[in-house]
Amino acid sequence: MFASQLLTLAIFIESQHCAHCHSIGLTGTSPHPDTPLFRTLSRRYPIEGLAEALAEGLSVGNPEMPEFVFEADDVRAILADLKSIQESSSSRANQKNKKANPTPPRHRARVN
Repeated sequence: MFASQLLTLAIFIESQHCAHCHSIGLTGTSPHPDTPLFRTLSRRYPIEGLAEALAEGLSVGNPEMPEFVFEADDVRAILADLKSIQESSSSRANQKNKKANPTPPRHRARVN
């Protein structure tokens, strides 16, 4: 699968299963205030380390979050997307410095 296909698949999966509670893009807040933003997950977990949990059953102990099990291609897609949107500590510092001259955010395509 090509990188663009992986990202398209990931956005579709995340829109269907994750976006109800999590912010899945480069901007915005999570609809459920206690859930982590996908773009900041690497602050809590190594992204590659999520592969096993995604394939065998993602369960975080939050009673409101259903347990998800994804197929191998879906896991690859989700990980590729998560890696592509992670904020670095330097990007957060740069955001504070760019308030006077903000650049437009990358918008994710909506998959229907």
